[in-house]
Amino acid sequence: MALAGAWQAAALGRMAEVDAGCVHSIQPSFNNEYETKYTQERDCFQDYSPGALASYRKHLAALNPDLAFWNARWAPDGAADGAFASWEAVQPPAMYQHGKHRDDGARSARYWDWQAWRHAALHDAHERACARAAARGFRCILHFGEFLTSNDAIYAGGAIFSLAASPWVDFVVVDSNFLTAAHNLNDVRIVQLLLAAMKPFGKPVFFEGAFERFKDGAMHKRAVELTVSSGAHGVGFTNWLGRVEEGSFFSTVLGPAGVGPAAGGRHAAAEAAMAGVLGGDGAYLAHMGSPRALRLGGGGGGGSSGNSGSGSGGGASSSSAVAAAPVPAGAANGGAPRVAILAPHRSFQAFKGLAVGPDGKLVDDALQEELFRCLDAVEAATTSTNNLGLFAVPPMILPALDGLDEVWYLEPEVLLSSDAAAVAAARARAALAGVPVHVCGGAARAGPPHVVQECCGGV
Repeated sequence: MALAGAWQAAALGRMAEVDAGCVHSIQPSFNNEYETKYTQERDCFQDYSPGALASYRKHLAALNPDLAFWNARWAPDGAADGAFASWEAVQPPAMYQHGKHRDDGARSARYWDWQAWRHAALHDAHERACARAAARGFRCILHFGEFLTSNDAIYAGGAIFSLAASPWVDFVVVDSNFLTAAHNLNDVRIVQLLLAAMKPFGKPVFFEGAFERFKDGAMHKRAVELTVSSGAHGVGFTNWLGRVEEGSFFSTVLGPAGVGPAAGGRHAAAEAAMAGVLGGDGAYLAHMGSPRALRLGGGGGGGSSGNSGSGSGGGASSSSAVAAAPVPAGAANGGAPRVAILAPHRSFQAFKGLAVGPDGKLVDDALQEELFRCLDAVEAATTSTNNLGLFAVPPMILPALDGLDEVWYLEPEVLLSSDAAAVAAARARAALAGVPVHVCGGAARAGPPHVVQECCGGV
């Protein structure tokens, strides 16, 4: 990481010398987006490298230098290797993704202590990289692939939301190629959920639609409508050259609205707003200071493969606190009710990928499907979801409750102790404020969530 940081600092210095006037922002990544899947080889995480192991042990020792504390904490997990005799012998738990072992460790303190280190390490690497960009006068962008699945949660190490809150990150991009991790066509409303999850951070957010898997113009046009009605700052497209005819792309995806305001209908306000945002030749949909903030891309990169998550370039600094901001009213939101889904994101990491069906094939992500069912419930109960906010970090909903009309809580099977405390506090505060809290999602749980006690104050 020191070598990567030194290289980045040198490259930024050179860019500041010769190209400062041409650079809008810097994205610190070894790929086109934040995808930690590029730090692993299928089921074999590279968190087990000598450097990673040294960092993990240092992290634990900083929390509590007494190895007996950790042996006692992990004893109930029934580790086959028993107590660790020395710090040099300490190993993280084995990680297997997908299939029958996908929930191994879901209730294990040892597993969650390892995840806490992964979160801190990934956050610090990216945040330090953004700080280097700021030191040269550049803004920092982070591009997050699809993250509302258990598959992507394990790839990303849980750091997406703390990074979105970082003062060193200026704006974010979220994307979808509308392919589920099981390689099925996804619900286009994933656009709305991804954008809603970024709203509480109060930063400019853009949506990128990728044509790499599905090129249906009507579907991508619906993605544009959802982007605008969600109040995003802009939209971009990748992988469309060579997949769709250029005239068809502009007429179908960016052309006249299919259901205009005069015809009324649920999305009329969004259609009107889209016409205003498009303007001109429709080539740019960004309404930041520069129209080049997000450009329609034709060729490379972009989009997630349905199992996103990515490598970074940077050093290590301390994680910043997660600060809350009211859910903003975006374009065309008018008098839409202020509604929210509370869905603790870290619970997604309890299940490391997908289950396997009776035919031996991977099935679609159960947690994402529960999110869509929850969105169904919100849509059925409200006149509009344009002001929808998704709170994936439970403490963030506390200061926002006074500005909300209703909340839907997607109760998980596993909760970390700090999230459980925040959920309880949110429900109590909502009751005092007269804000209804509904429970939504899949089938009713057999009992309350299993709460994992975090070490040393949590992540």
